[in-house]
Amino acid sequence: MALEPISGNSKIVVHNSNSQLGSAKPNKDHQGASVSQLATAARVAQEEPVLVNSGTITPNNMLKRIIMSIPSSSSTTLNTGSATDIISTLSLAEQNSSFEFTIINIHQGIHEVVLGPGDGVMIAGNATVAPSSSGQFRIRRDSAIGANDSVKIYRLA
Repeated sequence: MALEPISGNSKIVVHNSNSQLGSAKPNKDHQGASVSQLATAARVAQEEPVLVNSGTITPNNMLKRIIMSIPSSSSTTLNTGSATDIISTLSLAEQNSSFEFTIINIHQGIHEVVLGPGDGVMIAGNATVAPSSSGQFRIRRDSAIGANDSVKIYRLA
């Protein structure tokens, strides 16, 4: 069975988060919407950012997609949860599944925020977010189903 690419004539059916995926009733507000319109709708539906100043960035924090931090008296390291928790919470069900989030360092001075790896987590690229700036990260599941859980976090921007 060949899959057809999405085109201007493709029909996209969207369900809201309150409907069951198997439900026969799509969300009529988005029926027939283009991919870019759906992406815009997803961006507009952004939850309130979470503030994490020390300790661990949990997978639930990552679900918010925007993590703000204000290091108080020195630069701080925010460690991730374990790869197992990240895979489970972010629904990275298959190898190479991915998820993106942003860390915003809102400290006005010299204190940096450093993303530290939890168990089974590897970080590629610059894990340091400078004061008054942000870092965009992508988590990718490295491990195959049934193997020891592992993820890699890439610094994108």
